[in-house]
Amino acid sequence: MTSATNHPGSSTPPDDDELIEGYLKGEPSALERIDGWIDAVLKGRFPSLQADWQDIRQDVRMRVLENFANSRFNRRSSLHTYVYRITKNVCVDFTRRDLVRRKRTPNPRSTVPRQAEDAHSPWVNRDLLDKLLAGFSTEERRILQMVYGEHYSYQEVAIELGMPEGTVKSRVSRTKKKLMRRSRRLLGRRREQGY
Repeated sequence: MTSATNHPGSSTPPDDDELIEGYLKGEPSALERIDGWIDAVLKGRFPSLQADWQDIRQDVRMRVLENFANSRFNRRSSLHTYVYRITKNVCVDFTRRDLVRRKRTPNPRSTVPRQAEDAHSPWVNRDLLDKLLAGFSTEERRILQMVYGEHYSYQEVAIELGMPEGTVKSRVSRTKKKLMRRSRRLLGRRREQGY
């Protein structure tokens, strides 16, 4: 890379300018450094997308290259933060596209076998399920459906419902405990009634 030079009026460290220049020229050290930042975001924030990391990484590289070539890096943040945000946004976009695709294509793991539709089937007792879920809010039922019925990850639920992942985890935990308490009570009553 070229030697560090200060740019008057610029709050960007000289290293950022060198890195941008090196990235645009395809210098291996610049490519490795930015790829390292991209990988840190993927591994740290989006491990559930590991199967798609290669595609996401390539998309991020193209966006970074395009933004550098068109001078879109406005220097309001460090270059590291800029690449972090691009990577995060690409991952969120990828997750949203995946969610839209899932909504269009039914999940074969979440479909109930035909014989389970029968009210007398030992697999599913609709009456019991209705009673279990009767006291749950719409949000609680939706979270249960997404996590256990549609097999969404906590991260996907968080994006879909627009809440932090930690909030999703705590709500799933609380809802699961509530479900267990209700099921014990209802099953105890059903045993007493001879079911």
